[in-house]
Amino acid sequence: MPFTSLKQLKQNCSTVLGIILLFCLVFGFQISGVNTRYLALFVLILLVMVVRGKYAILVRLIKNKRVFSVLILSLLYFVLSIPITILHLKNDFSFFSESAGVLLVEVTAILFYSFFGKGSNHRILKWVTIIYIIQSLIILGAFMSPNFLEIVRSFQYENAQEFADNYLEQQIFRGMALSGDLFFGLASSFGFALILTMYEYIKSAQFHYILVFILFTIASFFVGRTSLVGFGIAIILYFVSPIRHKIKSFVRIVFALFAIVAIVYVLLPYNVKTVLNENIFPYALEMFYNLDEGNGLSTNSTSELYDMLESPISLSTFLLGDGQFTSSTGEYYMQVDVGYFRQLYFSGIFCVLFSVAIIVYMIFPLNISGLKFRFFNSPQLVKSDFYLDVCILVYFLILQIKGLAMMHGKELMILLMLYFLNKIFSQRACNENDCVFHSTKSL
Repeated sequence: MPFTSLKQLKQNCSTVLGIILLFCLVFGFQISGVNTRYLALFVLILLVMVVRGKYAILVRLIKNKRVFSVLILSLLYFVLSIPITILHLKNDFSFFSESAGVLLVEVTAILFYSFFGKGSNHRILKWVTIIYIIQSLIILGAFMSPNFLEIVRSFQYENAQEFADNYLEQQIFRGMALSGDLFFGLASSFGFALILTMYEYIKSAQFHYILVFILFTIASFFVGRTSLVGFGIAIILYFVSPIRHKIKSFVRIVFALFAIVAIVYVLLPYNVKTVLNENIFPYALEMFYNLDEGNGLSTNSTSELYDMLESPISLSTFLLGDGQFTSSTGEYYMQVDVGYFRQLYFSGIFCVLFSVAIIVYMIFPLNISGLKFRFFNSPQLVKSDFYLDVCILVYFLILQIKGLAMMHGKELMILLMLYFLNKIFSQRACNENDCVFHSTKSL
C-alpha cells in the first residue's frame, strides 16, 4: 500500500511538472526578461540527461524517420532563406531569424515528449486542454480584477503591453493573457485548442468537454477573433464526424449551453454586463453586428485583409520572390500581412509550397496506402481522427490568409509538433517497427 501511494505521488508530481513546463513552452511569457521557452528547454535538457533511460528514448525518437524528416525539412526551410536573400542582393535576414525560432520550439517539443510521452495515449493532448483552461481563467480573472491584471502584465513583454494599451484606449479588452504573443499567435492557438476540445468530446461524449469548449470560446473574445475560425471548424468537425443521434445531441447541447450562459450572465455584476454589452460583444462579434445593420459579414480587419489580397504581384515575384521580408523601417514588406503574400514576396511560390508540404506531412505522417487502409477499414470512431486531420489542415490553410501561421507561428507549431508526435507514438499507433516506447527493435 505505501508503495502504491508513493508511485501515485510520483505520477502526480510528474503530471504537475509536465503541465507547468508545457504552459511555459506554449505561451512563452517572460520571467525577469527571460522567455519561459528557454527556461523550459533548460529544465527539459536537465531532466533528459539526469533521469535514467530518458536520453536513450530521446535518441531513438529523433532517429525515427518521420521525426528526423520533419526536423530536416524545418531546418531547410529557414536555412535556405539565407542564399535567397543574398541572391536577391538584399540585406534583410528577418525571415531567417523569425523562422529559426520554430525549429528551436520543435526540438523543445521533442524533448518534452521524450520525457513525458511514455504511455501517453493522448495524455499530452489532454494536458494541452488543461493549460488552455488555466490560460482562459487567467484572462477572465484579469478582466474582472485590475489588480490581477497588473500581476499578469508584469510577465508580459513591453512591446506587447504597448499594443495592448492601444487597444484598451479604444475600449477593446485584449492583451490580458499570460503570454509572450498576445494577439495573432495566441488567438490562432486558441482556435487550435477549440478544435482539439471538440475532438475530445466526439471521442468521449463527456459533457464537461462542451463546458471547456464554451470556456475557450468566451476567452477567445479577449484574445482575438482569429480564434473564432477554430470555433467554426470545430462545429464542422462535429457534424462531419460519425456520432449517433447527431442532430438530437446538438440540440440538447445548444439548449444546455444557452441555459448556462444565461444564468451566468444574469449573475454577473451590472458594471461587468455593461462592459460586455458595450465593448466586448461589439468587437468580438463585429461581423454579426454589421450583418444586423445591413453592412454584410464584414469587420474592419477583414476589409483591410481584402485590400491586402488585391496587392500587386508580378510574375517574377510570384516565381522567385524579391528576397525581402520586412521593409527598411521594420514594417511588413509592401505593407502586406497576408501570410501567403509575405512568403511570395520573399521567395516566390516555392516558399509557400514548401511550408504547406511540411504541414501536410506533420498532419498526415502515414503513407497514402496507409491512409486509405486506415480510413476505409477502421471503425467509425477511428475515422473521426481522419476528419480531425483534415480540419486541422483546413485551419492552417485559412489562418495563413490572415497571417503567418505555417512554419512561423510558434504557439501553433508547438501544438502541431506535439500532435504529430502523439499521432506516431501513441499506444494505439505503436507497432513493433515504429514505437519508441514499446518496441524492442532499433529505429
